[in-house]
Amino acid sequence: MAATTKKVLTEDLGKMFEMAICLNYETPYDGTYKYSLAEAQSLKNRLSNLKKVFNYNLRHCASRGSKYDFECVDDPSIHLSAKTSKNKTGKVCPQVLGQPSRKKFCEFFALDQCIDLDQIKLFISNNIANLLQVYSAHTFDCPILYYNKHSDVLAFIVLKEEINWLSYTNSINFSHNIKKKLWNESSSISINGVNIGEFQVHNNRDCIKFRWAFENLLAVFGQHFTIVAL
Repeated sequence: MAATTKKVLTEDLGKMFEMAICLNYETPYDGTYKYSLAEAQSLKNRLSNLKKVFNYNLRHCASRGSKYDFECVDDPSIHLSAKTSKNKTGKVCPQVLGQPSRKKFCEFFALDQCIDLDQIKLFISNNIANLLQVYSAHTFDCPILYYNKHSDVLAFIVLKEEINWLSYTNSINFSHNIKKKLWNESSSISINGVNIGEFQVHNNRDCIKFRWAFENLLAVFGQHFTIVAL
């Protein structure tokens, strides 16, 4: 009888990237790893310069819905977030709030649990600057190691100056408004014609999803960030 080979999952770039960071910092992976170790090792080789910009003794802490992916063993107030994308615009979710259930979304923003999806869309539309302030805080409250497989971009990113989203209230446009259509499930947001993010409020999925168009965001607000190409 032929020996069976354990199936290796290859679709989760985020998990493989976290394993690559674990290998680079020689720290155990937090949780069960079911993905390609060979690809993680290949990604680890790309991280050869990371310790030059982030030279800490790290612990992987990404399991069980943790807000951060890595923390410093010697100083738990120091964290690192790992972000990956496979597409051209670099779609990236904020930590914790990127794709909550409707219940969690309503709890966080103190909304009535009985409101329907159309009311949630109206809340988002009417409070977009405030929401972006919150999403930004949950994305950039620690350094980010970003990898885009599509464009082969690897960068270490630190927010050096907060973005005052309230000052852009009248500059943020929704794609469904530009097209003069009703918001069905997905609507992108743009500033001066540049797409910086997308909301997805699905009729058949219990999820209020937001993703940055990460590379566009960094391009529009580049003066707010320190970006080191690796």
